[in-house]
Amino acid sequence: MYIGEMRKMKIKKALKEVFFHCRGKKGNGLSFYNLRCICCFFISFLYRNLNSIFLGHVISERGTEIPWVLKSIQHKEKKEKVLILGTCESLFSVYLATLFDDVYGVDIRRYNEKHPNLHVICADMMNLPFNANTFDVVISISTLEHIGLGAYGDPCSKRGDHIALEEIKRVIRDKGKVLITVPAGRDYVVSNTERVYSPQEIENIFSIFPKVTYEYSFNTKGIFREAISKEDIEKRRYKQKWGLACITAELIK
Repeated sequence: MYIGEMRKMKIKKALKEVFFHCRGKKGNGLSFYNLRCICCFFISFLYRNLNSIFLGHVISERGTEIPWVLKSIQHKEKKEKVLILGTCESLFSVYLATLFDDVYGVDIRRYNEKHPNLHVICADMMNLPFNANTFDVVISISTLEHIGLGAYGDPCSKRGDHIALEEIKRVIRDKGKVLITVPAGRDYVVSNTERVYSPQEIENIFSIFPKVTYEYSFNTKGIFREAISKEDIEKRRYKQKWGLACITAELIK
């Protein structure tokens, strides 16, 4: 139902824009020039939104991340307390609220989706508003790489990702599970929006956890499905042929 409604909204928006461009300068006529512009506009619109209109979504790393998270938490009990960092622009926190009785979300931006089991707090992820030893599971899907860069209105800090991990370690309970995904490849910061981590840097920042496992996958034609070694992923270029790291950390206090 949700995908169907989204598809209808996108088609409706396209038609509105087409009819707007169909009108002449005085709003009462259709010139050959306008008709030509309309054709160019519509072809451009379809090219940019083909997947979104006909499939209801844009293929991305979420196709690997979300199944990986669901597989990792499949044996968790419904009563366990879950924290997800980065709720905006996704319905995944709502899906989690259907699986667990007590789900908390944190984002620097406001999140408008509602569910009785979901409690979303607008806060800085470098200063989580929770007591120590609060959560059984902490999830961060393609969020850690943005923290501290200021692109989403959060406070700037070069060590924002390190600080956020320290906060995650603080709020996770003994034997709790941390599930995090980040882009992997060459170790550099892309403008002010996100970081790309080398396997060495990933192992460095996650060294605060006593037990960590790493899984890497490679982007093949827009789908992250090819598992590769950490040595191979360093050779991939971000935005062209880049990789994804799925990290499972456990805290044993």
